Amino acid sequence: MELVKKIFVLFLCILFLVSCAPTQFVPREMKVHKFEPRPSYEQTTEIILPDKPPVKILLDKNFKVTTNLKVVKYIAFTPGEYKKVQAYISAGKAYKRVSEEQVKLINAEINISNNKNEYIILVKLASEEYKQLWADSENSYRQEQYQHKVDNIFHKTIIGIMGIGAIIIAILAL
Repeated sequence: MELVKKIFVLFLCILFLVSCAPTQFVPREMKVHKFEPRPSYEQTTEIILPDKPPVKILLDKNFKVTTNLKVVKYIAFTPGEYKKVQAYISAGKAYKRVSEEQVKLINAEINISNNKNEYIILVKLASEEYKQLWADSENSYRQEQYQHKVDNIFHKTIIGIMGIGAIIIAILAL
């Protein structure tokens, strides 16, 4: 009889300890976001001036016109041709400034585009994470409800068994 009581008490202690153990918490792992931006724009070609070069006059050291390139010391232009040279130089400088500004503007547009794309990706990722967290929360809540029902049934069964056991022990003790 004492052995039955000890086994019964040991059985109740083991059931109590098992029913009080919480489930293990497993944290979720976040997705890693990697964004590949578009490369920056680089100016690849030089601005080429028109093919019509001004007509030049070759002069030697005594300022006499010559066609021998080895003795040429000076180059001269007529007033009309000199204006062409000045126009080419000023156009070249203007084209250079314009192209530098275009590079800045194109790079600004690329940065804006990259930032928009990254923002869209991050918003989608945040939406997916929120949806997953909501689903995990809902699943955990339902699991907790189910576990609570199982625990209630388990405890009611144990209390019933204990009551029946107490009645049997009381009958045997009499």
